[in-house]
Amino acid sequence: KRFRRRDDGFHYEKLDTPIDFAHALDLRPWITGSGSGASNTVYDLYGITLHSGGLSGGHYVAACQGSGGVRVPLEDAKAPSTWAKYSDCSVYHPWSDWHAEETARQAYVLFFVKQQPSSSNLITYGSSSLT
Repeated sequence: KRFRRRDDGFHYEKLDTPIDFAHALDLRPWITGSGSGASNTVYDLYGITLHSGGLSGGHYVAACQGSGGVRVPLEDAKAPSTWAKYSDCSVYHPWSDWHAEETARQAYVLFFVKQQPSSSNLITYGSSSLT
């Protein structure tokens, strides 16, 4: 939640509290049941949407890890050369500020990808009998 209602009850303000986020997110503590595929519960951070400015105006940029759709192994993901920042028609690569406090203040949406996807995670499309 990056916005809150002011004390007057009518207006909102943007929160710029730094968000502490990791490169790996393990969802195991929030998964229940033995049949829930709890063996593959770790996700890697691969993208961040950043917002600078306030409620009435600002600018969004994207920061992504990897290149050309190729994911970088987690042990290499913290290397600055694996991140790029995209702002309008400008690309900043390598982008080394992904760990800076300003990034933590501007983080708006974090994107994670499953480390080890399994066939049970895939959606298959094709002809099916819906009659």
